[in-house]
Amino acid sequence: MANCCMTDISIIAEPNEIDILWHHLQKASAFECNNKSTPGWLGNIVEYCGKSYKDYECRGIIDDAYKPDSTCIHIFVEDAWEPHLDPFKLLIKTFAPKAQLSYVATEPGNGLYETNDPDYAEKYIIDDMVGGYFDDCDYFEPLFTEEGLRSELLRFLNDSGMENKTLQEIIDEVEERTEYNVGIHMYEYAEA
Repeated sequence: MANCCMTDISIIAEPNEIDILWHHLQKASAFECNNKSTPGWLGNIVEYCGKSYKDYECRGIIDDAYKPDSTCIHIFVEDAWEPHLDPFKLLIKTFAPKAQLSYVATEPGNGLYETNDPDYAEKYIIDDMVGGYFDDCDYFEPLFTEEGLRSELLRFLNDSGMENKTLQEIIDEVEERTEYNVGIHMYEYAEA
């Protein structure tokens, strides 16, 4: 696949709608349009809903899906380049129109960090690409507010001359000292 965008989708609805969506999601992801597609391919969802995959962005595959409780479905998708939400929005529109979709998408190669989830929007992540610089930061976790990020980066720098610098100056210093093996990114809000 092209640059891999990791998309974490949550669908929230009443228990009866979640049961209906879960049933159809499982059937749709196993559905093989034209008897040649891969199970989990996003085009299968579109075809299962009675539409043509050619009219939708379907470059992605469901990596995992589960129901953590009776009101939610979590779906992990590997997309090409960016999140491809339209197949899931079509599934919701077709079978459970009151359900709500939220997502968090990360594609480091393109610098894409986007979400419609208010718990992620305008929060920062530290991407310790080679490991060892930030022991607590494992694969884009935890999320930091601006104040929390500033504190974490100053702790890492252990340099009393940096307290009066702007956040961007502190980020630049961290990236330079780690030879650009650490990236700091903010999740931007985007509509689903």
